[in-house]
Amino acid sequence: MSAGAPRLGRFFGRGAPAAPAYGVEPIWLEWMTLAGLLVFATWLLGVEGVWSLLFRADPTGITLVIVAVFTGGTLRAGRRARVLALERRLAERAVAGSAMPSGGGWVADY
Repeated sequence: MSAGAPRLGRFFGRGAPAAPAYGVEPIWLEWMTLAGLLVFATWLLGVEGVWSLLFRADPTGITLVIVAVFTGGTLRAGRRARVLALERRLAERAVAGSAMPSGGGWVADY
C-alpha cells in the first residue's frame, strides 16, 4: 500500500464526516422567491412595453382572463404554503413535546 492511500480513502468518502442534516425545505420562502421573480418579470415586461402590446393585440380579452387566473392561483398557492409552514412548525412542536396552542389545526387533532 502506498503512502497516499489514507488520503485517497478520505477523499473518496471513507472516514469523511457525515453530511449536515438540514431541516425541511422552507416552502414559504420558496414561494416568496417565486413571487418575487414573477413580480420582477411583470415589471420588466411592463418597462419593455410587452404588456401593452399583448393586450392591444388581443381583441377577445382572453389574455387578461389568463393573467387573472394565474395571479389568483399563485396567490392561493402562497396562502397554502404559509399554512403548511405553520402546520409544520406546530407538528415539530408536538413531536418535541411542547404545549400545543389552541386551534392548532389538524396537528392538535392527533
